[in-house]
Amino acid sequence: MGPIVGSANIVSRGGIVMLEFIFRTEPKAIQSVRFFRIGDHVRSYQPKCNAEWKNFIRLAAAEQLPEGWQSLDGPLALEVDFVFSPLRNFPKRTLQAISAGNRVYKHTRPDLCDNLLKGLCDALTGICWRDDSQICKVNSCKFFGLDPMIKLKVKKIEIEVEKEVPDLFS
Repeated sequence: MGPIVGSANIVSRGGIVMLEFIFRTEPKAIQSVRFFRIGDHVRSYQPKCNAEWKNFIRLAAAEQLPEGWQSLDGPLALEVDFVFSPLRNFPKRTLQAISAGNRVYKHTRPDLCDNLLKGLCDALTGICWRDDSQICKVNSCKFFGLDPMIKLKVKKIEIEVEKEVPDLFS
């Protein structure tokens, strides 16, 4: 696995805590555990490459957080961009669009919610937040870019009851 060079910012605006991470690595889909049988017993395991990737993300996040950091508690909102390397068979005009800063969305595998978000959220449990069940809002997308990376913003939601639900598609 290549080196992950990343950065984390802890922003406090009006008492609201927000973490910002950039993991400079190709996003990886993490499937659920696999199963095998030994006699009458069924056991589960996480493939070695998946476990290594999760540990790598955990270590990169932990190194970027300040000494004595405590996991966030309460409801959280995430904003995640999964940026993939352009495909080798892309037409020249698509590569030019990416170079110009336009977004070319990745509408093929891996699955955004099932595999990309799950792996990232599992990896950061206990580092950024206590449990990934705290995540109440998610805004995420996957697209192609010149530099593969994962951009993550974590925001603590101070108000647990919202009077008006914001429109995600505005």
